[in-house]
Amino acid sequence: MSVHKNESPATHLLISMLIRYPEVSSVRYDPNNRSLIFTFFLQGKLDQARQSACMDNLRIYFDTCANFDRHFPPLGELVFMPLEDITVVTYEQLVNRVSTSEIHLLTAVLQDHFAKQVALDPLMIEEEDLEMQEELINRLLDHRGILEEQQQIVAYREGGKVFVYNR
Repeated sequence: MSVHKNESPATHLLISMLIRYPEVSSVRYDPNNRSLIFTFFLQGKLDQARQSACMDNLRIYFDTCANFDRHFPPLGELVFMPLEDITVVTYEQLVNRVSTSEIHLLTAVLQDHFAKQVALDPLMIEEEDLEMQEELINRLLDHRGILEEQQQIVAYREGGKVFVYNR
């Protein structure tokens, strides 16, 4: 990952999230809602029963985590959008609520429900570097005030590379 001096902390956060979580196809910062929107691609169309089962499990897991950790965020907005040969899943959470535990839980539940359907684009990176990315994510999330931007930022992965655009 090459870093440029004019990259903001929010840009670094999105890049690190894509490096750390190969299940995430893109992350977008929405300045109007002050939220992060994660996008996942699932191969094929999902029937309503599978979508509902996934949502039910997410609610149960999030509620359980919140019972044990009062700082665990509430479930954000999860949307399934069936397209021709894929289903696009988006998850939106406020920047002041998002956590690595939440992202881990979300990706684990999606993997559990849709195992071989989750599109992965893993970067060739060592486990030690993944841990470093997670540390960086946690540090940036500890200082959420520096993450606020005036414009939308979109980071996505393609062909083993991460691209970032300011809109």
